[in-house]
Amino acid sequence: MFDRRWLLYSTTTTTATRLRRQPAETGLVAETTECMGKRKKHAAAGASSPSASQGQIDDGTEQLFTGFTFPDLPSHVIPALVEKRTVETVRSLADRVKPPLKPTGNICPYQVRSSPTAGKGLFAAKKLQTGDLIFSERPLIVTMSRFTDKTPADLEQCLQILWMRLPDEHGVVLATLHHSPNPPLPLQDIVSLNGWGFDPHPGAAYHTGIFPTYARCNHSCAPNAMARFDHATFAIEVRAVRAVAPREELFVSYVDVLDGHATRDQALRKDYGFACRCRICVCGAGDITNCAESDARRAGIRSRSGLIQRYRAWRDNPSSFASPPTEIISAAIASVVTCTREGLEPFAWQDLQVLYMCYGVLGDEKNFKKWRTAFRDCFLVNVGITPEYDVACRETEDPTRWKDWAVWKTMHATKDSE
Repeated sequence: MFDRRWLLYSTTTTTATRLRRQPAETGLVAETTECMGKRKKHAAAGASSPSASQGQIDDGTEQLFTGFTFPDLPSHVIPALVEKRTVETVRSLADRVKPPLKPTGNICPYQVRSSPTAGKGLFAAKKLQTGDLIFSERPLIVTMSRFTDKTPADLEQCLQILWMRLPDEHGVVLATLHHSPNPPLPLQDIVSLNGWGFDPHPGAAYHTGIFPTYARCNHSCAPNAMARFDHATFAIEVRAVRAVAPREELFVSYVDVLDGHATRDQALRKDYGFACRCRICVCGAGDITNCAESDARRAGIRSRSGLIQRYRAWRDNPSSFASPPTEIISAAIASVVTCTREGLEPFAWQDLQVLYMCYGVLGDEKNFKKWRTAFRDCFLVNVGITPEYDVACRETEDPTRWKDWAVWKTMHATKDSE
């Protein structure tokens, strides 16, 4: 067996030129309206039930070295450094964890190859539609995000323990992820640049996980892919947020995409060491007008609210219900256009919901199906497969299944007949 410590400390400089300047954290929405691009370094990773074969090391503090296993791969252990209470909680949930989902079809949806913008990247190997699963994977290692009782040297030693517990092939993968040239603390550098934040179980504090395929995704402020952590499979799911053409590069976001250009640029330079060259930032580079316009649209997306309430007020008020919801529909469409223009389609889910409900109440089958399908796919991107997805599929096929189908149309037809 070769000494992987030599690999780690010798490749930090030799591989830097062929690996892209990129970390892997993104701002993705689990409940979608606030998360796309907010998985910072302080956010973290997950864990699963301790393996009987992986010894636990109690260092006398509230952290515990352990390993996590799942029923579908009982021999595969995910090295972890977590709080003791996290170990117990995840152990109680582990038996219910399902295997990670697999993309449909016989062709892997992505390829790893050279990127024109940042070294290596992920590219679509076939045409993708909104909601299509690109890949799903569990973390190589899991660690807490914040330590108040450890020096940087202590933390590096902890990460070395996790790394040395990996099988050789996984250890090589982790050691050759993107890193800074000649970092004094190599593993902390790799985790900082490639870690993705998530909660190992509902209600848990954030931990940091290394997801190797996701770590190959480059950044854009108008990403065409988005990640979410699925507790049911203890895996990250990455889906297309809009139609993606074959050979198009797949991008996620490392920062809060609703921040203004200057704030995003500062965060990317400080945390990841590069300036963004996506279509939003290139368009705005040196053009204060374009930057200001984009910033205003993104601020509007963050602050907008009330369309659902406006719809319900119209629906429940007999006097307003006498007229079609024309203004509500116009406002919702305008918001969808804004999100699409900025490349932030996942944030339009509430607008899509309002649109399908408005057209459903009106009994407009064509537009109901259009917007019900769009909402279903956007919802899938944000929260994954849920019972709502199956309901949406049935209602798209047969709109009369929807509870409020054509009530406005029926009421006015009755009044006209009188």
